[in-house]
Amino acid sequence: MSSHDRPASLNNGAFLAGLFLGALAGALIAWFKAPQTGAAFRRQLAEQGETLRARVEAGLPADPVEASLAQGKEAARRRRQELGLADQL
Repeated sequence: MSSHDRPASLNNGAFLAGLFLGALAGALIAWFKAPQTGAAFRRQLAEQGETLRARVEAGLPADPVEASLAQGKEAARRRRQELGLADQL
């Protein structure tokens, strides 16, 4: 019986079993090869998360809506000047 003659559920079942066994094997290897305890890893992960958050927040304006409005107003002012409509407001 070729693979084309088998029901799709058999092929899907074999795939899912392989996926599960591969994930389990990866988790076990990671568990035994981990260079530090779980608590130390969680602490390191939390510190890296805080560092990343600080870097992201430093790159964002304090109020992104206000900054966007200011940019829009400036663009509108420049366009009115280009069209000669600056004095009509």
